[in-house]
Amino acid sequence: MGHKIAILILTLFAGSVFASMAPESTPEKQPLVDINVGIELGKLEQSALNIEESIQLASQALQEMAKDPNISAEQQEKIIATFERIDQLSESLQTTIKQIPEVINQSAPPITIAIDNLFSNIQLTVIMVLLSLLLIIIVALVAVYYWLLKPTSLMLLKTTAKVDNMATALQTTANIVEKSTEQQLLILNALPKKE
Repeated sequence: MGHKIAILILTLFAGSVFASMAPESTPEKQPLVDINVGIELGKLEQSALNIEESIQLASQALQEMAKDPNISAEQQEKIIATFERIDQLSESLQTTIKQIPEVINQSAPPITIAIDNLFSNIQLTVIMVLLSLLLIIIVALVAVYYWLLKPTSLMLLKTTAKVDNMATALQTTANIVEKSTEQQLLILNALPKKE
């Protein structure tokens, strides 16, 4: 647990860089967006090396102080104890530095999975919106058909049938008028002419 906290603190101290890698052009199906998350380890390692060098310098200074004949035995013990703690810190730092890539590799899949889930949710949302719009358009077209086009077409059919009936009635009337005219002409021709 202490190593993970130290790794986290060291990571925050050194900084992290998120990089997006350009997708390679391959004939295989490529995702819409490809995101790779990584940390620039060069600066982190440089910081760790600087810290290690500082620890070694402090350790050498403590060793020289411990050799000073004017220091009491109690002070020498404290210096030796401090030297041991610095040595433990140095070992802990080395272990932490070695574990950083492993921790990064362990944390990268959950980030990738979360990003994939986000894109899946976005795709699902877009598909649902498009399907909803399609459904709304279909319902609108059906409503226009039943409330506007169907009554209009029925009215046009009825009007056409009535016009057709009127045309038939006019044709019948024309036939009757024609026959009546013929009869009147026959009657007029049959009447004696006055001179």
